Amino acid sequence: MRPARLTLLPEVEAARLRTLDLTYPTGEVLPAGHRSFSRSAVIGQGRAAFEAAVEAVLHWRVQLHSGIAVAASEAAVELGSVARLRVPVGPLRLTAYCRVVEIVDEPDRGGFGYGTLPGHPESGKESFVVTIDSQEQVRLEITAFSRPASWYARLGGPVTDAAQDAMTERYLRALAAAARLPDAETARLRALDLTYPEVGGRPPGFWGYEMSGVIGRGRECFERAAAQVLAHEVFLRSGIGVASSRSTAELGSVLRVRIPVAFLRFTGFSRVVEVVDEPRRRGLAYGTLPGHPQSGREDLVVEIDEREVVRLHVTAFSRPVAWYARLGRPVARALQLRMARRFLHAIR
Repeated sequence: MRPARLTLLPEVEAARLRTLDLTYPTGEVLPAGHRSFSRSAVIGQGRAAFEAAVEAVLHWRVQLHSGIAVAASEAAVELGSVARLRVPVGPLRLTAYCRVVEIVDEPDRGGFGYGTLPGHPESGKESFVVTIDSQEQVRLEITAFSRPASWYARLGGPVTDAAQDAMTERYLRALAAAARLPDAETARLRALDLTYPEVGGRPPGFWGYEMSGVIGRGRECFERAAAQVLAHEVFLRSGIGVASSRSTAELGSVLRVRIPVAFLRFTGFSRVVEVVDEPRRRGLAYGTLPGHPQSGREDLVVEIDEREVVRLHVTAFSRPVAWYARLGRPVARALQLRMARRFLHAIR
């Protein structure tokens, strides 16, 4: 999946989109023929978490952290803002146009809603609202109604619906913290052996890669990025669901991940086999456990150099274990490299 980023729309394109009419009836709560849904998830606790989540929503980060490239007329959402979205669906990228039709600005609710414009594969409206309740529990609520507007969306039928549901799951994970693994599952995973030989390097017969990219500059950036890696946020912001035995990774902590591939979800289990805690290098390494489709190890390390340039280094080796990973070995490798590229952009 191509790394998500926010860019500003060219003025000519923004002006053109602002002249277009919405592609759904605006006077009806649920227009005839439209499918509606509503989903929500807990994403934090406390007033500070609420304010940070609202700020993130109003800067397109739900979409960006879900792998959608956003080109918007304004970096911060405003009423009437228009945007061009590049939505990943498997190996494809679908273009979708929308306009912000609602801003929510209340003491305990904040967010926005956008409606579809001509060129969007769907017709409808979607809202992203952060709420905080009397117990200071913070939730992200996503509500929408839509129906297919393009021939390929109509042709897709149930597949299109499944892809929408999968994207909604990514939205809900975009601002969430890692879930807590149940105690029983934690104990079971800790009793398992790693599924690769620990030989001090890449074992024979394993395929490997290394990637690195600049993610910012300065000590504050370094500290923030390291904290995000150790809290598994690099996975969450790349669209991967995470449940961990510890909110911040420790040596020996275990986790379960849900890896999205198109509208499918593959489950993997791993254990933290190394924690790096040095003045200029911080991060961790995961090793695979039984039940993971691959056998191997992945290292995610944040580094700051003498010029205060901050980089994320991703190194890994693996070989397929599950039958579908062996059968689709070239595809699996391409997906691993694509996911590594997403990691490099997830915490920028």
